[in-house]
Amino acid sequence: MICIAVFIPFFLEFIALFCSVLGSAICVFLPLAAYWALKLKKLRSMKDINWHPVYVEMVKHTGLTIFGLVLLFVGTYNSVNDLSKAMRENTKAFWDHS
Repeated sequence: MICIAVFIPFFLEFIALFCSVLGSAICVFLPLAAYWALKLKKLRSMKDINWHPVYVEMVKHTGLTIFGLVLLFVGTYNSVNDLSKAMRENTKAFWDHS
């Protein structure tokens, strides 16, 4: 990781952007997708389905999805702003000493 950090200018800003994109995907969207894949597989095998609890779960998970999308957009927006600010304020060339 240190070798990569030496050769990538603005390493911390790049990692912040990377984490803001992957953080919401790994923590919000993948668990929801896995849950619904397993839930739909179970529902297809059932004969008599009570849909009311399923609808309540859909509403809750729609709220979580909207929350994840807000996190994704706000985090990515802030990370891109920080990266562009760091690039504007940098007056040194890539190989100059710090």
